[in-house]
Amino acid sequence: MKVSKYKNLYIIVIFSFLFFVSYLNGFYKEETSNHTKEDKFIIEKGLSKNQIIKILHEKGLISSSLRFAIFNFLNSKKSFKTGEYNFYMTKTENDIFKKISSGKTIQVKVSFIEGSTFNDILTEISNNSSLLKTNFNQSEIFKNFSNFYNENPEGLCFPDTYLFSNNSQDIDILYKCSNKMHDVLSKYWNKRSSGLPYKNMYEMLILASIIEKETSNHAEKRMISGVFINRLNQKMRLQSDPTVIYGIKDFDGNIKKKDLSEKNLYNTYRINGLPITPICSPGLESIIAASNPLRTKNLYFVSNNRGEHMFSETYEQHLEYVNKYQRGKD
Repeated sequence: MKVSKYKNLYIIVIFSFLFFVSYLNGFYKEETSNHTKEDKFIIEKGLSKNQIIKILHEKGLISSSLRFAIFNFLNSKKSFKTGEYNFYMTKTENDIFKKISSGKTIQVKVSFIEGSTFNDILTEISNNSSLLKTNFNQSEIFKNFSNFYNENPEGLCFPDTYLFSNNSQDIDILYKCSNKMHDVLSKYWNKRSSGLPYKNMYEMLILASIIEKETSNHAEKRMISGVFINRLNQKMRLQSDPTVIYGIKDFDGNIKKKDLSEKNLYNTYRINGLPITPICSPGLESIIAASNPLRTKNLYFVSNNRGEHMFSETYEQHLEYVNKYQRGKD
């Protein structure tokens, strides 16, 4: 009788275990509702895992909240990432679980082109309806540049395309582009050529921003960098038009004689050395050029109006090119 009692208990345990395994197996096999590309599910900040599971169940996205909670427990209690999800092509509860625990949210992109000013970047962010706008602290965002930061964030964001989750904050993007600029700049500062007249990598960034505005021709960037390095080493003024333009409020497209004579912190016709800050966010090629200029004796260059520049070692030769390409004199 006693043996029979244990036997029955054993059978009950076995069947209970098999039932439980079968129940859990539905996590991998039981198909969820068909979802379209337009179906969205948002996990908001502050929601607990139990609340998220409950909402998934209420929306019919999973058939068993208990089973979902058990699998979350068995998977070391993985966290569910905030953001907006699309469950299109998710067939089982396991597909949904993997998506929200890995944070595979709907990705939106924002792009900053090479040569953008910080105002351009703020405008791009402001025009992006997928980003939440905040009252951010610029000093906090650019803390990696705290040794150089002077309340002007110009040039401190790396121009690139950034992916983010829908309803991310604007500060998240600024953190990303600032950190990337610091990483790229540090890399090429450490790989820079010897004998460059920079006190720190911020000065290298300033020159890179001038190179960026002087030419979009990648083949010329290192040569233009070499001209500016030669001028800095010889204590010559840079005389760069883009720096003058940056210092003009409401620039109308034409540099006037009075603009060249006006002394301000960006007019390199009137000040010695580099301007006080970058004048834009330079791209990778301009940073590389500033860190590794082409060694020549050239001290001048002028546009030939065909997307290229004519370089010269002497002022006399430079004047010939100016007369030919800028003044129309043969």
